Amino acid sequence: MYERFTDRARKVMQIANQEAQRFNHEYIGTEHILLGLVKEGSGVAANVLKNLDVDLRKIRLEVEKIVQTGPGGIEFALGQRPHTPRAKKVIEYSVDEARNLNHNYVGTEHLLLGLLREEEGVAAQVLMNLGLKLDDVRLEVLNLIGSLPATGGESRRRQPTTPALDSFGRDLTELARQGKLGPLVGRQAELRVLFEVLGCRDGRSPLLLGEAGVGKAALVAGLARAIADRAVPEWLRDRRVVELHVARLWGDSDDWTEAAKRVQAVFNEARRAKDIILFIPDLVSTLWVAGGGLTARHIHAELLLMVRRGRSSCILSATPADYTRCAERWGPLGPAVQPVAVRATTVEETVAVLHAVRGRYEEHHHVKVADGALAAVAQAADRLPGALPGKAVQLLDRCATRARLNAWTQTPAVDLAITEIDAQIERLNNDKESAVADQDFQRAAALRDLADKLKQEKERRISERGTPDVAIVDAAIVADVARDLAPPA
Repeated sequence: MYERFTDRARKVMQIANQEAQRFNHEYIGTEHILLGLVKEGSGVAANVLKNLDVDLRKIRLEVEKIVQTGPGGIEFALGQRPHTPRAKKVIEYSVDEARNLNHNYVGTEHLLLGLLREEEGVAAQVLMNLGLKLDDVRLEVLNLIGSLPATGGESRRRQPTTPALDSFGRDLTELARQGKLGPLVGRQAELRVLFEVLGCRDGRSPLLLGEAGVGKAALVAGLARAIADRAVPEWLRDRRVVELHVARLWGDSDDWTEAAKRVQAVFNEARRAKDIILFIPDLVSTLWVAGGGLTARHIHAELLLMVRRGRSSCILSATPADYTRCAERWGPLGPAVQPVAVRATTVEETVAVLHAVRGRYEEHHHVKVADGALAAVAQAADRLPGALPGKAVQLLDRCATRARLNAWTQTPAVDLAITEIDAQIERLNNDKESAVADQDFQRAAALRDLADKLKQEKERRISERGTPDVAIVDAAIVADVARDLAPPA
């Protein structure tokens, strides 16, 4: 039933089932789907409802006014409840709405459009009770996805949205704005070449060529950070770098035509939006091995066709060996693609990279890395197989784990007890949030008190155990780990 649903749309239906369970209903109705759309919180439909000042609390109150909480007591296989006839109609309408919009997927926006078409359903009644006109909600959906025609000489279209890219890609520029991408150390020459290629009229798709571990993905992340910081030429300002993985497009589809439609939807959105730079890191590396299945061959052929047409800016990456095998099997990628060499860093440059990332590993492992250890890591990694700085970062991670393990002085019994207490606290907090959402504040307060008692018990056990000293990653640990990782003579 959900074959063409995006991940967010599937999540909405999962939440709808959970909402039906909370109401003790033996079915999934239109009201539960509406609650799922709002509670999912990040899809197009949720944004539409937010724009219309609709929130979960108001919807839940209206649902409670219209339908009664059920007696419960019926267990369902895997917890999945049957759909009411109106809910089934909503799903059929959603597929129909996607088809009418020439979309090859069913997203949260199509589910909302389906709810609006089923005017006799509880969901439509809830929206009308909140003072909304169904036609106005529909217009807001179409407006947000950029599907309204121009009227009266003035376009009502907003900046086009990209639901397919949002489902199958990852917006690196937005992650950079949120501070979730690591720093780019050095690489100014390569970054400048990226600027040049992306600014070309023709052949504006760079192919990053370098051995595994040289930092090709880090270079693209650095581009995203530069765009987020507006430290780029004018032709790159306000662009979005979206990472697209071939495996996500391929997914679990056995129908290559559906997979190809996903590819077309992604590239159509990128071309229509005009501000998208697609980063496809695994295209070339998987092209030459994608000969086993019909779906694999066709989706890679479709991707190749889109890249060769050069209608959208793409960044590809590959090792020289993978690119050679790809060219031998599939032919050259054509004039739309320009190779960009990405070299391995020197030992001195690697030390600078390790300084930049040290804080992330200290925080993750709860250790301290001595300054002298960084140079030792870079020098030891240089003698190991692979390319710098990637293998040096992996070595630092392993050394931090070794230092933490050496300092581990907890007895297994105490450690397991604390872990179990943490799990109980997490369960109580989840139950408390559910109780607050259901406005059962008395139960929420009781759950909070239980969690507080468990926290006190955890503190007591920790104090009895004692706090171990912070582990230090030093040159001795680096030498020890490097010796274990060294290939046999």
